[in-house]
Amino acid sequence: QARPSVVGPGFGLRAPSGRARAPAMAAEEEEEVPPPPEPVGPLPDEELEGRQMLYEAIFASTTADVAKMASINERRENELQDKSLTYSELDISVLHQVLNTLKTSYGPLFAQKGLFVDLGSGTGKACIAAALLHPFEKVIGIETVQCLSDLANTALTAYNERQPTEEGLPRNPEVQLIKGDFVADFEALLDPLAEQIVVCLAVATCYGPDQLQAMANLANKMPDGSLFVTFGQGLPETVLFSKNNSPLYRRSVAVKKALAQRGLDPRGVEIEEPTTYQPEGWVQVHTEEFAVVYGNTRCFIFKKLLPPQEVDVAEEGEVEGEEVQEG
Repeated sequence: QARPSVVGPGFGLRAPSGRARAPAMAAEEEEEVPPPPEPVGPLPDEELEGRQMLYEAIFASTTADVAKMASINERRENELQDKSLTYSELDISVLHQVLNTLKTSYGPLFAQKGLFVDLGSGTGKACIAAALLHPFEKVIGIETVQCLSDLANTALTAYNERQPTEEGLPRNPEVQLIKGDFVADFEALLDPLAEQIVVCLAVATCYGPDQLQAMANLANKMPDGSLFVTFGQGLPETVLFSKNNSPLYRRSVAVKKALAQRGLDPRGVEIEEPTTYQPEGWVQVHTEEFAVVYGNTRCFIFKKLLPPQEVDVAEEGEVEGEEVQEG
């Protein structure tokens, strides 16, 4: 009797006769299948120096203090009390570490495939850093404070002026910095982008319920395999995989259920252990503390995992009339 076997395409099944397969095989041989794209590896630290010098030249007049004071003054003039507008930023060295972590452990990331989107992009520092560090298809930032958006577009002009002009050298990714509110303008700004995003960033330290909910809404629309990087606060619990949460509580429920029969001797009762499910959807895969311009903050990395693949187990060594090969 044959052992039960996991069945998948071309695995454990006897092939049909050669005659039946010959035309298909010939067609396959005639068609040239392009090789799969190669993932982009982590950027070596020694290659960071030149990109950092370019980054610093682009933002030479936009220091963290300049941006912070401009933001404070605009909010005072317009009597904007929303703490979610508090200015914060990431520099290129922090993003270098984050992107290398993504590529090393949670990728792959490919060249010219997918968008990098920054929710609350400030003066555009993280966006332009991302464009200098990895060949994304496009980098997009969304910022609602006018003065920060103005500073960002000044930097964007400097970035575009410094694009490589020598023949044969690849150009850095296109960067688009949008003046808008990613909460109020969600449908117009983010809905069209969601399915193309491979990495989304949110420096969410001061974000409130509205911003966090918009992050969750976007996460739900992003594709499997995409990554969401946050600072200060993570994605809301409502969007995260939760079937394996509270193992002690789930076991206590199992104990209560097993002992529910009156007069039962508990010494002979087997307690069924809670089921452990294979994670799917958004899962926190990494956390790390970073020193940034305004102090230390925690970074959270989330990945949208593919649903578990269902497999059929062959019974009696046969599947739909075909015999399972041994060995």
